Amino acid sequence: MKRITFLSLSTLFAFAHCSNKKQNAEQTLPTQENMKTEELPAPQSSVVAGNNLFANDLLKNYLTAETQKNKNIFFSSFSIYSALAMTSEGAKGQTEKEMHQVLHLTNDEKTRHSEMNALTTALNPATADYKLSVVNALWAQKGYSFLNKFTTVNTENYKAQIENLDFIQQPDNALKTINTWVESKTNNKIKDLLSPNHITKNTRLILTNAVYFKADWARPFEAEYTQDKDFTTASGEKVKAKMMRQVKGFNYAETNEAQIVELPYKGRELSMVLILPKKGQTISSVAAVASNFNQKGNGELVRVILPKFKVEAKYTLKEDLIKMGMSTPFSDKADFSNMSDSKELLIGQVIHQTFVDVNETGTEAAAATAVSMEAGSAPRQPKEFNADRPFIFMIKHNTTGAVLFTGVLNDPTIQ
Repeated sequence: MKRITFLSLSTLFAFAHCSNKKQNAEQTLPTQENMKTEELPAPQSSVVAGNNLFANDLLKNYLTAETQKNKNIFFSSFSIYSALAMTSEGAKGQTEKEMHQVLHLTNDEKTRHSEMNALTTALNPATADYKLSVVNALWAQKGYSFLNKFTTVNTENYKAQIENLDFIQQPDNALKTINTWVESKTNNKIKDLLSPNHITKNTRLILTNAVYFKADWARPFEAEYTQDKDFTTASGEKVKAKMMRQVKGFNYAETNEAQIVELPYKGRELSMVLILPKKGQTISSVAAVASNFNQKGNGELVRVILPKFKVEAKYTLKEDLIKMGMSTPFSDKADFSNMSDSKELLIGQVIHQTFVDVNETGTEAAAATAVSMEAGSAPRQPKEFNADRPFIFMIKHNTTGAVLFTGVLNDPTIQ
């Protein structure tokens, strides 16, 4: 059997000057009281709903994985989802069934294709107060036959470009070409996505997805109020972290288990949602709250205390996806005959690598995924949202409701 290898990489940055000015931020922190509840987003499409459910499933998987215990987590479910969805267009039978179930993809082709087309278009605005782009590409083995329906679906509905490479005779050139494309589409934040062992004599197709995002906070943190304070890590250890602070109007909600606050980016078409377990609760116990984060809270005056942090992580997702119910696509029983007349293709591996850097000014984010085919009114006192312990964070596209990035910060002092 020829094999398919998925490789993905995500990056999230925020850059700002950090002042060393010392003062009593608790007393001098300015407030902003012109608050309102944000407008509800448009109803989610089935593709957006599927992406968000997949993000939550993957988060739950990592929260129960012994290898991720007490580690920071960061991934772009949308990047992984997009590349796997493109690949599923070539699947058939049990292979297709399992991929659709894990990705929560509708079996209605017309609906799936039109919604993916609309979502891809929405995530590539011509003009905006921020930068956001989602691009796809298919890198095909020169001379290998792929079905016209498969390539057409991907070019028309996923906006994927198609290029021919010679993985067999010129693997080094193919490696350089794809890695250069990824770098260029992620503003040089994603480097060396593929390594030489990811391209073999059996490589027949590599599908790539790249997501790039850069925006300023709508209500930036002032660097002069950032102070060194205690953060209690997932292991219970107290560490010193640079905690950003502001008191302003934000969408805010509470459950019995968690506090939720939404920090909008300039233009308000994208936001970071923070989910903080209440004392006595854990990240795992509030993970279910993440699946309902699109429910809007009330406009409240909120004192937000949030650590600056950087996270780097790398995942091999084969075993995770098998655990989630996608086993046949990785086996000799895989059927990708809607991709090629040959029935020799299967998925080899899925690799996902990430980086995140968050601080006072805003956020820059990039993600890349490669699929390698081988053969209310203000209260008098502000609400207190003190993220001095592990929390979940997400970056979402408000217009569509799509989750682009998901993470868990267990310790802001490690990367």
